[in-house]
Amino acid sequence: MALRDAEHLQMLVGHLEQAEQHVADGERHLESQRTVVRDLERDGHYASQAKATLAQFEEMEAMHVADRDRLRRELAQGPGSRLVRAGRSARVGSPCLSPPRQIGKILSAFQ
Repeated sequence: MALRDAEHLQMLVGHLEQAEQHVADGERHLESQRTVVRDLERDGHYASQAKATLAQFEEMEAMHVADRDRLRRELAQGPGSRLVRAGRSARVGSPCLSPPRQIGKILSAFQ
């Protein structure tokens, strides 16, 4: 694999790790906001603003998931796809790759 391909792969893997973190953070934000809405409604309070915020969080999470899935597909189809697929977890929403150790393994396989 050419150095340029290795650099591109490293960039994609970095972007995927960031996207995985965004999805995980988004899941936590969604759960927290759902709790806010549930508590407000349970206590008889006005919850429309909290619901609007929840809807925005849901839209953002959908974008994060789409971005993560796009990066997974791109890595699965490009150079090093065999190694990336081998590192993929079967559980939805879990990281495809473990951080820096896996990046090194992927890149060293093509040098």
